[in-house]
Amino acid sequence: MAVVTWTPAAEGDLEGVFAYIAREQQSLRTAANVLREIVAKADLYSGNSLAAALRPEFGPSVRSFYVHRYVIIYRPSDQGIEVIRVIHGSRDVFRVFRRQEP
Repeated sequence: MAVVTWTPAAEGDLEGVFAYIAREQQSLRTAANVLREIVAKADLYSGNSLAAALRPEFGPSVRSFYVHRYVIIYRPSDQGIEVIRVIHGSRDVFRVFRRQEP
C-alpha cells in the first residue's frame, strides 16, 4: 500500500491553508473540504508517484499537482510520495519553496 508522508513544512502549510480558508470563507466546513481534497489527491498520487508534472527547477525527481489554487510539491519515495510543500498558486512558488526547503 502506497503511503503519503508530509514534511513539517507541508504540515504547517496545511494548517495555514485551513486557517486562511476558514477565515476568508467564514466556514470551517469549506476549509475542511479543501484539506480533504488535498489529502485525497495526495493519496491518489502516492499510488502512481510519477504521474504528476516533473518540476526539475525544484530539484531532481520533484513533481507537483494542483488542488484548486494550491500547488502540492512532492518527491516520489520507495513507499509512495513525500509532500514537501503546499503553496497557494498566486504566491511566488519558487521563492517560497527555496526559502523553506526541508
